[in-house]
Amino acid sequence: MEIPRPEFIVLYNGEKDRPEMEILKLSDLFAKYDMEYPINLELTVRVYNINKGRNPEMARRCAILNGYEVFTAKVREYRKTMSLEQAVDRATEECIKESILVNYLQTHRKAVRNMLTTEWNLEDALRVRGEEAERRGEKRGRIEGEQEGELKATRKFIKQMYQGGFSIADIVKATKLQEQEIKDILGL
Repeated sequence: MEIPRPEFIVLYNGEKDRPEMEILKLSDLFAKYDMEYPINLELTVRVYNINKGRNPEMARRCAILNGYEVFTAKVREYRKTMSLEQAVDRATEECIKESILVNYLQTHRKAVRNMLTTEWNLEDALRVRGEEAERRGEKRGRIEGEQEGELKATRKFIKQMYQGGFSIADIVKATKLQEQEIKDILGL
C-alpha cells in the first residue's frame, strides 16, 4: 500500500543570518551513532529563511508569506526606537492600512500581540504542562472512579439477583456478561 510522502519544512524568521534554504537532519543531534549503533530513524527538514529579501520568489508566490515578511520587518524596524509592544501595535496598524494580512490582523490582533510580546520561558512552559497533565489526570481519575462505581454496582446487582433466586442463566441474560464472569463475581 502506498502512502503520501511526508514533507517537513520549517519557516525561519529569526534574527541570525541563515541561508535562503538549508537541510537539517535529526541524526545530527543524536548523541552516538556509528556502525555499531546505526541510525534507525532519519528525519530531514528543509528550512526556508523567510526574512524580508531572503526568498523573494517564495514571497512573490504566496501573498500571506509576503505579508508576514513585511509585518515582521516592520516590527523589527520599529523595535529600534520603541518598546516591543508599541512596535507590534504600530506594525499591525500600518499593515492593516496597507492591506497586508488585513483579515488575520483584525481578527487576531490581540493574539498576535500576546504571541510576539510574551517571552517563552522554560519554567512557565513546564508549569503549564504539569497543570494540563494534572487536569487530564483528574479527568482520568473521575472516569476510572465512575467505571469502578459502575462495576461495584453491577457486582452488587448480580449478588442480589442470585440471592433472590435467579439462576446464573437468567443473570447472563439480564447483564449480558459471560457465565464465567458471573461465577467469578459470585465466588462459585
